[in-house]
Amino acid sequence: MGILSSIVTGTAQTRTTTHPPRMGATHQFSTDPLSGFMYNAIGQQSATGEFITPDIAMHVGVVSACVRVLAESVATTSLHAFERLPDGSKKRLPDDDPLEILIAQQPNATQSAYEYWETKMAYASLRGLGISEIVPGVRGAASELKPIHPDRVTPVRDPDGTTNFRILPIKDEPFRTLLQDEVFFLRDMSPDSVTGFPRVAFSRDTIGLARAAERFGGSFFSNSAQPSGQLTTPNRISELTAQQLSDSWKRAHGANKQQGTAVLWDGMKFEPISFTNKQSQFLESRKFSVVEICRIFRVPPHLVQDLDRAILNNITGLTIQFVTYTLMKWFRLIEAAIQRDLIINRPNVFAEFQVQSLMRGDPATRAAYYESGLRNQWLVPNEVRKFENLDPLEGGDETVLQPTEPGPRESTAPVPEPDQDAAIISQDIAQRLAKVEHSRLQTRAAKAADDPDRFLTWGTKELDRLRDHTIAALAPFVLMRVPFGGYDPNAVAASIVADGVVNLTAYTNGGVPDSGARAAAINERILEGIVTNDN
Repeated sequence: MGILSSIVTGTAQTRTTTHPPRMGATHQFSTDPLSGFMYNAIGQQSATGEFITPDIAMHVGVVSACVRVLAESVATTSLHAFERLPDGSKKRLPDDDPLEILIAQQPNATQSAYEYWETKMAYASLRGLGISEIVPGVRGAASELKPIHPDRVTPVRDPDGTTNFRILPIKDEPFRTLLQDEVFFLRDMSPDSVTGFPRVAFSRDTIGLARAAERFGGSFFSNSAQPSGQLTTPNRISELTAQQLSDSWKRAHGANKQQGTAVLWDGMKFEPISFTNKQSQFLESRKFSVVEICRIFRVPPHLVQDLDRAILNNITGLTIQFVTYTLMKWFRLIEAAIQRDLIINRPNVFAEFQVQSLMRGDPATRAAYYESGLRNQWLVPNEVRKFENLDPLEGGDETVLQPTEPGPRESTAPVPEPDQDAAIISQDIAQRLAKVEHSRLQTRAAKAADDPDRFLTWGTKELDRLRDHTIAALAPFVLMRVPFGGYDPNAVAASIVADGVVNLTAYTNGGVPDSGARAAAINERILEGIVTNDN
């Protein structure tokens, strides 16, 4: 018997809750602010004895993190309405189109598009159903989308095959039944094509174990688990004396006084009987729960800050896999739901998420991808700039022509001097780099004011360590200059670091260099890199 057995049996819980039988299910009323209503979902008791509902599950840190990752990822991805043209291409609908307003700008009077999709995804990923009432109005039959809490909704299949939704009222509202044509709904993988897949209910044992471990940990430490042991004495003492001794010990060493000095008398001894969390594998159990719950929601552990198995070389690949195997399911589900519920008598209109930004990878990979596209003429310069959210260039819609003989690559697109975009981005990067450099050097210079040589040695090493940071900051120029001969961030970073080493002496003897002048010098180096590559 150890901590794990205590977790399962609940002996270390600070409170117990009894529920009526019927497979541990009950209808529990709640004032939990996470629920938003004075009721809670039907829940079930897990194998650990923990009663699990969606709202209780959200109190488990990794469940909350997974739901937020899914909801925020979908909400931050651009969703727009398009029209399919006769030649097979597509054209985005204007901003004042009712469908574009509804899904991309203002779904209802109180929520922005981001807030609406975040809420809907949180409902669907946690409860298996995300439902909104379609409200007609000034913009037509679908003027607003008003979310309804899934715990208020009971889907019912009619004999004609349609699904209607019975709505539990709030306060003095009457019971309502909304027809399928009156709702816009998302349904996670359904076991019966009517209800959604409630991940919390089907995984209640896994979540219950994580919940029990958290509660046990809280109880363990709140009950002054250190020190823990027994007082022994060779002399016989009465029950009253033993109780008084116990109370006295708690007053002296309980609560936040665990590190106090114990004073014992009359041959009394303190014998520790506690065990460490390491010995009982408590921490390992909690780590395993993180991975198990991530599996439930198909979220890579590194996205919920579990970096045990993540390294810089594989995070980009893991993130792209997350988009491909997790988010893409939700994107297609939402697009199909919009087509089914919100688009009427417009056969060539559809909604689509713009996932290119999520699939871009790291700067070096994107640069190689763009260069291949330009070299093989399946991309033009302005398409590259569009992918990177940059303004188009005049003449940038023409393909890059490849030379027939070795030599400089020719292009019908112009090779401009540093343009306004480049100047603005360069200034911003230079100011950020100068700020980071100045902050680190100034603090260290103050500590080593009496030893300038030591500071110069440290400063040189620190600037060299900042080289990778500088190269990463120059990524926008790597991408901007692909159509025009590329950009060498390593050479530019080397020149910036070399200038910084020369500038180190300005920090000695109590000096405070002008960070603005340093930013201007860095900016000059960045722009020199553009000119050098253009020539």
